[in-house]
Amino acid sequence: MKQYFRHILLLVGKDLRETLRRPASLLAALVFAILLLFVFSLQLQSIPALDQSWAAAFFWIILLFSSFFTMNQSFAKEQEHDCHLGLLLAIEERSILFLAKAGGNFLLLLALTAAIVPLSIVFWDLKGPVNGILLLTVMFLGNLGLSCIATLFAGITWQAQDQPVLLPILALPMSIPLLLALVEVTGAALGSGGAWLPWLYMVGLFDVMFLILPILLFDFILEV
Repeated sequence: MKQYFRHILLLVGKDLRETLRRPASLLAALVFAILLLFVFSLQLQSIPALDQSWAAAFFWIILLFSSFFTMNQSFAKEQEHDCHLGLLLAIEERSILFLAKAGGNFLLLLALTAAIVPLSIVFWDLKGPVNGILLLTVMFLGNLGLSCIATLFAGITWQAQDQPVLLPILALPMSIPLLLALVEVTGAALGSGGAWLPWLYMVGLFDVMFLILPILLFDFILEV
């Protein structure tokens, strides 16, 4: 078991070093997110004052679409010179590859979130009481769920020629229920009120489901 987690950490470190050496996809995601923030801020100037739950919806939409710039590269690194074959031979279980890729994507999403949240406050002039603990919790769980879903479908489409197009098409419908729950909890954390605990349970359920199922099925997924 110790060796199992050691291999995961080694692969996560490898992917993060590769991203830092070639940060084009991460920078593209950040620029795209800033553009969407600016566009939404212009549109909202013509709308009367609303409940701050709209900010939660816009935030998760921006984060989801921006994340596809980085998620598309999850398995692309190993396809150069057929390096993925050596990687599959080197690891003991295919689930190691899923957990490593999901972990790397999760850390990248956290970095993207850390950049978008302050910009959202500035662009949208958010005010009001904020439940900091709930906000941090939903950001953590939401990024975990989105990274697991995207990594699963990135693994399914990693050998397809149209992988950059197929990934959003497959991952977006599956992410919609999770997004709805995230918007409700995030809106409550921003002070819009409402019962948020059942929605938080739903977010946790999605995280567990899309963490366990790929671990059990990833051997078959990579053979498709």
